[in-house]
Amino acid sequence: MKTQKLTALVVALMALALIAAACGGGGSPTATAKAFYEAVKAKDTAGIKATMSKGSLEMMEKFAKMSNKTLDEALKEPNASTTPASFESKDEKITGDTATVQVKDEKGNWETIPFVKEDGNW
Repeated sequence: MKTQKLTALVVALMALALIAAACGGGGSPTATAKAFYEAVKAKDTAGIKATMSKGSLEMMEKFAKMSNKTLDEALKEPNASTTPASFESKDEKITGDTATVQVKDEKGNWETIPFVKEDGNW
């Protein structure tokens, strides 16, 4: 039971990682969101890490340790039921080094995802 709760927590944190997101995925917040989505679908930990902010990575690492897992193991955990079948976004808004993009979640709801620009990348 404890393992199930920790797994659920890690899955929720993956969603939060996208929400707290991201840098390095491309020339725009939308491109970074799409790169993150594709990396999660492929269970590409290097790709996931490349699209996450430094703060998000630190947070994920702490939660992975709480689950007695490595960061890479935790990043591979989301399954098909927590990842939308396709990537859809709209309404990108950039204000200086912060931005928001609306992305469709696995239930078809639009969620506003904040982004931060780090080292010149979203």
